[in-house]
Amino acid sequence: MRILNIDGTITTTTTTKILNKLAGEKQEDDFVNKYDLNIEKLKIVTQDPTSGKGHYIFLPRGAILFNLIKEYIYGLYADLECFYIEAPVLTDFENLAVANHVEQSGENTYHTNSSGRHLVTKIGVLYSQLGLVGENGLSSSHLPLKLFEMTKCCRLEERYSPLRRACEFTMIDMHELFNNLNESLDESLQIHKKILELASEFNLDFYCTYKVTNDFLEKNLEWILQLVRLHEREALLLEANPRKGRPINVEYHFDVGEGNPLEVSAFQLDYDNPIKFGILKEDGSNPIVLHANIIGSIERFMYAILSRIIDRGCFPMWLAPEQVRLIPDSVDDLELCIKYASMLNKESLRVTIDDQLQCSMEQRYALAKESMIPVIVHVRAENASILQAPSFYNYTDFRLKEFTEQVKLETKGKPFMRATYPHRLSQWPGYF
Repeated sequence: MRILNIDGTITTTTTTKILNKLAGEKQEDDFVNKYDLNIEKLKIVTQDPTSGKGHYIFLPRGAILFNLIKEYIYGLYADLECFYIEAPVLTDFENLAVANHVEQSGENTYHTNSSGRHLVTKIGVLYSQLGLVGENGLSSSHLPLKLFEMTKCCRLEERYSPLRRACEFTMIDMHELFNNLNESLDESLQIHKKILELASEFNLDFYCTYKVTNDFLEKNLEWILQLVRLHEREALLLEANPRKGRPINVEYHFDVGEGNPLEVSAFQLDYDNPIKFGILKEDGSNPIVLHANIIGSIERFMYAILSRIIDRGCFPMWLAPEQVRLIPDSVDDLELCIKYASMLNKESLRVTIDDQLQCSMEQRYALAKESMIPVIVHVRAENASILQAPSFYNYTDFRLKEFTEQVKLETKGKPFMRATYPHRLSQWPGYF
């Protein structure tokens, strides 16, 4: 084991539990931990009965959460001014660059033979991006060139769990092409800062592994130390194989307490794939590619942030699939709940009414808390009192105008989407 410390020294031991995990052998992770169980209770995903094990359906709450995160990620890459493309899931295994990447990755890919063609499902999003540039050429005036994509990928898994390890997932990656190493190092530093900002916003405690060739480490130690010092945390140092043409790969891991840590983000420099995909600059040389995974896949990122939400006991307002739960005290209070729900819906808030009056008030309140809804309102005899609300709402009674104004301030600049589900929980099937 080699640990790169903030002061620039390299030691062989660490007291940091997650770095010891990352340095050791991978553990079996076909267990069910507390987060798996709580995600199941939240009814985010369920196994698709028509697709087989390891393939999941996003249930209504999960679909809202998925799309809010997708929009958030889109905004991260929009800030970097990159070209967004949409690409197919299937790719041609007879393309030598594709076949080489599949074989090198060691992933278990889905294969199909159709109309005399050998096709595979994507396990990453570099194929279409780099293939497009290789096919059409590259002008130096367009460098640095940034391409970004969100694409469904598939891989066979021996073990699986919802979000954390699935056979189908949404991969997000940006590939930036540069004239020279200095340009790529400058941009890598900015990506590193973006990832650390992301970790801070979502309260994700990242730990890094630096997989580096000895030659790159020797020549660029001060630059690597700059990354470590920005993170203010020691990192695990691993040796990269120089023959693979990837001199540095930085991975950002999050510990979920049991099993293997989750790799949430990563970036790496790549000299090899520009050659394989035939990407040439005007002078006949190959560019350098930076793979920038600010978030590797939506599903795994969802698992990471859901673990923080579960620990906190409540969704943040902008990200909550249900933002407000109205609980009528009796059937006489239902009409007022419906009125409130209609007004909140017009303000694009996601609201439900627990009209399951066969259950007690205490049972319905407990269900709302279990669903981690940020705002829970008890409606009784023309009165609406707040049972639970985030700190930004300063009233114990429910004042509709003040509430919507404060929500708008709290969620300003964040993605939003309206709910498509019915307001009344009595209309919801039990599996939703």
